[in-house]
Amino acid sequence: MSVTTNVDRAKLSSNIFLGGLALQVLSFAFFTLLFFRFLYHVYTLEPQVWSRDSLKPWYQDWRGLAGAMFISCIGILIRSAYRTIELSEGYSGRLATTEGFFYGLDTLPLFFAVAVYVPFWPGRFIPDTKELRRIEFQERNDKEMNRIGMLSREARGSRVELT
Repeated sequence: MSVTTNVDRAKLSSNIFLGGLALQVLSFAFFTLLFFRFLYHVYTLEPQVWSRDSLKPWYQDWRGLAGAMFISCIGILIRSAYRTIELSEGYSGRLATTEGFFYGLDTLPLFFAVAVYVPFWPGRFIPDTKELRRIEFQERNDKEMNRIGMLSREARGSRVELT
């Protein structure tokens, strides 16, 4: 293989990598916009869902988790955009060779994107399966008791008293 072919292949590989990063930024930006639209629609069209956890502490309110997720999305978008622009400049570009840009646009946004989940751990918002089963059992039991109670009242009301 000639040197020209190797350089051309390296350039092609770099362009494919850059295209993949650009697609990643676009797809994640689309996801973030859909997530923001979802939150907006819940806020405007489903106020009872929006305020469902308003009496709970801030760390158990689902809106806190949604806010944490939004902050995380912004951090990932900043980092992804930085990495895409950095690669487009090449490995000897200003963004790739300046340490401050690396920490400010790569490390710090990623740190915030992950650290925001410390107080808003998603597992805290998912109910325990045993608790869900207990609630479902209680609801079924209550419905059955109400049905039986209604039947017995109807039966008592339809009895003819003989005197």
